[in-house]
Amino acid sequence: MLLGGDRIVASLADLSGGRHLADLCLSAPQVVTSTFGDESVSLGAVRFALDHVERDVLGL
Repeated sequence: MLLGGDRIVASLADLSGGRHLADLCLSAPQVVTSTFGDESVSLGAVRFALDHVERDVLGL
């Protein structure tokens, strides 16, 4: 059974024999499925909020 993220990773690997990203990037990143699972959206939202506070409120 493939999860949603697994399908995206598999699709990226299948494009042009896995060379699609290498053709678009100077240094192609390794694409892997996140291990955060259901928590990934919450963690991303918290990180986004902290970035805003650091940049706009604290001036860091």
